[in-house]
Amino acid sequence: MEAWWTLYIYELHPTLISFLAGIISEDVLTFVAIMYGGINYPLMWVMIFGFLGVLAQDYFFFFLRKMPMFSKFISNILSSKKKKKKIKFIEDLSGSKLLLSLIISKFIYGTRIPMILLAGHKTKTFWKFSKIDIPALIIWTGIMVPIAWFAGRGFSKALSLIRGFEKLMGFILIFFLVAYLGRYFVKKYFKNKIN
Repeated sequence: MEAWWTLYIYELHPTLISFLAGIISEDVLTFVAIMYGGINYPLMWVMIFGFLGVLAQDYFFFFLRKMPMFSKFISNILSSKKKKKKIKFIEDLSGSKLLLSLIISKFIYGTRIPMILLAGHKTKTFWKFSKIDIPALIIWTGIMVPIAWFAGRGFSKALSLIRGFEKLMGFILIFFLVAYLGRYFVKKYFKNKIN
């Protein structure tokens, strides 16, 4: 089955892909930033639309926390032993400052959503939540997306340099393979002669 349409979407709507990647996960946004760094798509667009996507996901979890029908589900998430341990670690590290806790949770895997749910509980209004979430997200986006984008640039540059060395690498690989097999058979031959 051909997937030509995925390539079409990838090339035609990079801003949409950046936004959707941010909605899915910050990890996916990091991967997309690496891809777009490789094709030299402007970093600023990846940052802006990725930021908006992650912000949309954060707001989704904030409003989910406020819905009574999900309160039991969210309480189970926050009361699990692993999550409690991670949240306590972050709160100890940040001195129980909510903004600093959110910033730290953006960089520690598996802690972002529980901290957003906790921040949604501690901040009663949408505007108070936005005041602490947006700066934390700006810091994360300002650090991680450019690092990923430049990693993609470096990876594509490395690939262009390697293309000239393909024959040399192939020759070296074959040489070592022949040397290894030769050594193996010589050892086996002399081992059989001695025994």
